[in-house]
Amino acid sequence: MQSCQLEDFWYDGLGTDTLGIHSTVVFNDTLLQVNLDSVFDPHAITVDNIPGLVAHYPLDNSAFEAVSQSNGTLTGTSAALNRKGIAQKALYLDGIDDHLDLVPNNIFNPQYSFSLWVKADALPDLNKARFILGLGGEDGDQSIMLANNYSQRTGFAASSYSGQCQGSLSNVIASTGSFTTSDTAAWHHLVVTRSTDTLKLYVDGALIDTKVRDTNCSIPVLYNSTTVAVLGQRLASGSNYNTSSNRFKGILDDFRMYNRAINSTEIQLLYSE
Repeated sequence: MQSCQLEDFWYDGLGTDTLGIHSTVVFNDTLLQVNLDSVFDPHAITVDNIPGLVAHYPLDNSAFEAVSQSNGTLTGTSAALNRKGIAQKALYLDGIDDHLDLVPNNIFNPQYSFSLWVKADALPDLNKARFILGLGGEDGDQSIMLANNYSQRTGFAASSYSGQCQGSLSNVIASTGSFTTSDTAAWHHLVVTRSTDTLKLYVDGALIDTKVRDTNCSIPVLYNSTTVAVLGQRLASGSNYNTSSNRFKGILDDFRMYNRAINSTEIQLLYSE
């Protein structure tokens, strides 16, 4: 059996912002110095401490929201395997009337990020979209969808819309630009970020599309007294934008919302989690 003896232990960095921790270990009389800086960093960003988190729905067959410790409202839905293959840890939506109304606490922000895992069970009809997320009202909303030549967009898409803005950029849509049956065969991680004037769409950790909003449009996109936030459809039930043909059919897992545009490093953390 090899012997192991801890010979020394010290730290450095007093009076600085960096704390280094080192140890010296002897294996069969061979000196080995181990630097633990990479595993001991109180300032390291992890999935659980990305700044700006305002809502987190694990979607473990429930409407529980972890930040406010409250619950949204489920309509329909059933339990499903999540992206890791664990039973009862995701939500299945039937594409007919299933959806989740979100808790409206601190989630309507001029700058934001949405992150969630999606496995579509049905593709939209031609010129239609199946909406995964909708925030807002009929005067303006933010949405994520799977589109089939909808507003000249195909594939996964994100929209930042305001009916009060004039010009071609009033409806800013970023999309993957592709549409295949493989979209229903696997899990995909979607992230949408919006800064003051830029909308970005990431799919499976990669930046897919970037669109810049007309600076004459109001920031944020207008919300009104009927503002809602919902997973599985675009707006409130009965809305002109909401019919059974554009409700999402498939599985959703681990939905997070931030009050800022998260960066590519943070997106990689979420994708790798």
